[in-house]
Amino acid sequence: MPYSTVVDKPLRIPDAFSMDNDIAAQSQAAFLLYAGILFKPTHILARYRKRPPDPESVPPEDLESLGIPPDVAKMGIEVSPENLLLTELINEIEKENALSPGTISGTLIGQPIYAKPISELQTKYTVQFFEIRDAQSLLRLLAVSLHHSDELVRVAAAISYLDAVDGFFIPHPTFQGDMERLVSILALGTASKELLIRDVAATALARILPEHPALVPLLQNTDYGGEGEPAHTSLIIHGTWARTASWWQPGGDFHTYILQSVDPSVYSGSDRFEWSGGYSDQARALAALTLTAWVQGKGLESPDFFAHSHGANVVLLANQAIDIGRMVLLACPVHPHKYWPNFGHVNRVVSVRVRLDLVILADRGGQRFNHPDIIENVLPVWFDHSAPHEPDIWIRYDVPTKI
Repeated sequence: MPYSTVVDKPLRIPDAFSMDNDIAAQSQAAFLLYAGILFKPTHILARYRKRPPDPESVPPEDLESLGIPPDVAKMGIEVSPENLLLTELINEIEKENALSPGTISGTLIGQPIYAKPISELQTKYTVQFFEIRDAQSLLRLLAVSLHHSDELVRVAAAISYLDAVDGFFIPHPTFQGDMERLVSILALGTASKELLIRDVAATALARILPEHPALVPLLQNTDYGGEGEPAHTSLIIHGTWARTASWWQPGGDFHTYILQSVDPSVYSGSDRFEWSGGYSDQARALAALTLTAWVQGKGLESPDFFAHSHGANVVLLANQAIDIGRMVLLACPVHPHKYWPNFGHVNRVVSVRVRLDLVILADRGGQRFNHPDIIENVLPVWFDHSAPHEPDIWIRYDVPTKI
């Protein structure tokens, strides 16, 4: 069922674990996704880590609003390989909580358990982690959350558990099967009808296993657009997985809103720019080259851009070769060492985003640019990666006056 409520205030952790509603599920997912950033591998695991995420990439005021102690971001939680055996960990959880054998272990990893012990154990291990800051409490929290009734919570827990393992292979009879189950949670999530679940799951799956077949359907093209009259000063650029979406194309809700209420010169031709929407640096680099050639081929001078998610990073790459007027970055995952404005060739850079964007948490990118030449407009909305391109949000929070 779609998350219908715009979250203007999260539920605090650990209180959220005792509640059962959309806001509670999204608040839980935010903390579980953040938990994966905190793991610091031991020396034997460190060589397998590709790019350690930065816990401080999440604004401290957002963590505080979620109920996370501010000093948590300053620490790394060391995890050893022997502690990552999921089946063994679940068996230990049952024993130490005097649960009947099979209460949790009798259900396949990733399948929901509609029972009170799950929320009680989530609360217990969160409080325990806040008190002693240990890997075992955090891993136990993730393990029981894999059986939560809400798919978003299960997906978030699977992502952070996989990040704790970080590609390391443990020679144990249950290890491979456990990892396959965690991956299957993400694969199933990519087919969710709930856009937030789909994007969180697909973003993490592509980051962890970029060749997984569950990602292929998300890259297929569907043309929703009409001919329209081409204009020549601004473009809307979609993000990862969104090539098939209608919102950015002529006739789509966001395109129509921008055209009618914000910028009547937005490009509406049938030959509009689009890219694969693939989740990789290579896909974005190719898209940037194609975008550069497209702009130059049209003879556009300093066009404006409204670019969502990693589509914004495509524009940042293209900005190294083309002049841009106004660059409006919508929910852009911040990776400053790879994607950054060419400030000498852009007139204005505006970032529009929500607080604790769950998809950016799954991406392990930064939530803010933190640069004086980039105007940050943080909407009073939590978690929703799609909110920055929703017309209702633009109207409700008067976004046009802030860009």
